[in-house]
Amino acid sequence: MNIKRLTIRFNLQNEEERRAWEYLHSRDGPSLSKDVIRILNAAEQYEDLQMLIRQTITEALQGVTVPASLPAMAESADSIENDTVMLDFLDGFL
Repeated sequence: MNIKRLTIRFNLQNEEERRAWEYLHSRDGPSLSKDVIRILNAAEQYEDLQMLIRQTITEALQGVTVPASLPAMAESADSIENDTVMLDFLDGFL
């Protein structure tokens, strides 16, 4: 069996480390090691998902221009059409 050992220390006077210590010890999981492994893997998946969402939004908004200022006049047909297109795009996320 190929097992790697890791030792970690928590400074309970440090707010962030104390919160992490309390969180880990409030769990009713089978083992502390398994909880830490699960949390690390979930964090990696969250980062991957966050990057994918950013990339998708960036690609979807390429070529979209936003006016520097909104006209004070009544909405034109082009403006209404742009609003409709944008709302349809946003509905795709539901």
